Amino acid sequence: FSAFVLPIPRLQITAPTPVCAPATLDLTQSSIFSGSTNGSIFTYHSTSLQAQLGLSTLSGMQAISTSGNYFVRYASSEGCFTIGGLSATIHPAPLA
Repeated sequence: FSAFVLPIPRLQITAPTPVCAPATLDLTQSSIFSGSTNGSIFTYHSTSLQAQLGLSTLSGMQAISTSGNYFVRYASSEGCFTIGGLSATIHPAPLA
């Protein structure tokens, strides 16, 4: 009998630079996850529980237009995963 312990993927998150509306943020850009393990799959969720369970995956993360907090599930092809938090900040457009 042999047992193998698979590594948990390393997730390193760098907060994206805030922008002013009407600009949007792309939360899928590679610079946000620079230093993370290569070859793993990102999914985005509204709550930590959803991320832990792999449920209710969010879409449209390439063009976030309102501020918010998100949870990123970073899973390897073997099924190992880790969870991290990510904040998006969109400032209101300046008044003219």
